[in-house]
Amino acid sequence: MSISSNQQEGEVMSIIMIGIDLAKSIFAEHGVNENGHANWSNPR
Repeated sequence: MSISSNQQEGEVMSIIMIGIDLAKSIFAEHGVNENGHANWSNPR
């Protein structure tokens, strides 16, 4: 899991929403924290 620019090392934030993009030839997904910032994505 990557750390976003507004998150410090060791700080724990919950992912409250997961988005899945099925419209491409690859399977893309991302997670959003309680502040509305994407803090996890696959693929990058």
